[in-house]
Amino acid sequence: MNLRTMPKDELRSTVRLFARQVARQEFLKANPGATELQIDSYVGRYWELHVETALVWLALIHLAGETEAAKSN
Repeated sequence: MNLRTMPKDELRSTVRLFARQVARQEFLKANPGATELQIDSYVGRYWELHVETALVWLALIHLAGETEAAKSN
């Protein structure tokens, strides 16, 4: 995954997807017995609060890819 060359719409979509996944994981960690409806409700309302964490994860994935590419060259 190369964040530098990714089209802006794709990057925005990827960040949104990661943020929603982070929100889901955080909610499940705090509420292990939650139903899908409760999880979806939380994620739908609060995923934007997790964008920063999602950006950090994407940056780490990007850097790991660059590191692997540098090792193979």
